[in-house]
Amino acid sequence: MSTAERPLPRRLRKRVAESLSLSLQAVDERWHAGRVRVITSERDEPRLVALETLLFEDDQVLLDGVALPRASAIGPTYALLNKPKHVTSSA
Repeated sequence: MSTAERPLPRRLRKRVAESLSLSLQAVDERWHAGRVRVITSERDEPRLVALETLLFEDDQVLLDGVALPRASAIGPTYALLNKPKHVTSSA
């Protein structure tokens, strides 16, 4: 894969939050407890990195030693809601 085709990096904090459907505060708590580690392409051993570190798709994130699903495997979830006929709504 060329550099032009490589997906944009994501911050560690956002990637963990989206992978586990956690709030950013919950991610912060887990990180401060030392439960979040990252294996990058440069180093094969899990290490603690800053929450604002940019991670690429090939970097692996571990929570309590268990790998989190990659961002491409998750994808967004959408819900389509329709208002019943003859119901008026206002904000």
